[in-house]
Formats: sequence, C-alpha cells, structure tokens
Amino acid sequence: MNVGDIMTKEVVSVGTETKINEVAKIMTKNKFHSLPVVSEDGCIVGIVSRYDFFSKSAVELHLPSYINFIKDLSIKKEISGKQKKSMEKLLDTRVKDIMTQDCVCFSAETDLKEAISAFKEKNLNTIPVVDKKNGKLLGVVTLADIISLL
Repeated sequence: MNVGDIMTKEVVSVGTETKINEVAKIMTKNKFHSLPVVSEDGCIVGIVSRYDFFSKSAVELHLPSYINFIKDLSIKKEISGKQKKSMEKLLDTRVKDIMTQDCVCFSAETDLKEAISAFKEKNLNTIPVVDKKNGKLLGVVTLADIISLL
C-alpha cells in the first residue's frame, strides 16, 4: 500500500502572503494541526503548524485564539504606543514569517511503511504529498490517516 492510497486529496492550503490571523481561523474552524503552504502555481513551499505560532514568533505571542479575539474585539483602536505597534505587527504577520520551509514531503508512490517511520521519527501530524516531477501539492497524509488503518 502506498501513501497515494490513503491521502486526503481535497486539501485546504494557504499562500505565503496569507495573514496568520486567517490561518488561525482556518486551523481553529477545521481543527487542523497543519496547513500546506503553496506557491501561486500550486507547488509546495512549506508547511505551517500550530507549533509555528509559538516557536517562530515575530512578536511575543502567536496563539490562534488570541489573534482571533483581538481581531474580533477591534481593541487596537483603543490602545497606543508600543502595545499598538506590537499588536499591528502581530495582525500583519504573514505565513512566510512563521512557516517551516524545508518540510517533509511524500510522493504518492511512497510506501506506507516508510511513511509510518517518518511520522514516528519526526513526530509530525501532517505530511504533504507532492508530484515528484513538478512539486505540486497532490494531497496530505495525517497521523489520523495512519492510525485509522490499524
């Protein structure tokens, strides 16, 4: 059995210029752990995970729910100075600022045993599946997809 046999083909992805508050909304609404990041022509350029909101912070705090809370309340109009600047920076941060560029990818032909090993060794939740000829995103395989086979 190959990765292509179990991958999700209907994939939600984002571009490098997508604001992280949009990514936070998508991830929160759909309960995603990660989202593939693609170029305008559909080639994989990275992945953004919920951990990237914490570990690659452009400002002090990148909690998806906190970002949505701030955006919804529009409190940035009521603050000034350094706090306002930090909040504006947070709300203007793009996926390219926090994504993992050199992400693990599979081809549809990758053997399932190899995929299972990669999930275990790298402790990942989502791995993009790409066309090995042109790098275009074909789908994703998640840890849940692997577990469902057991």
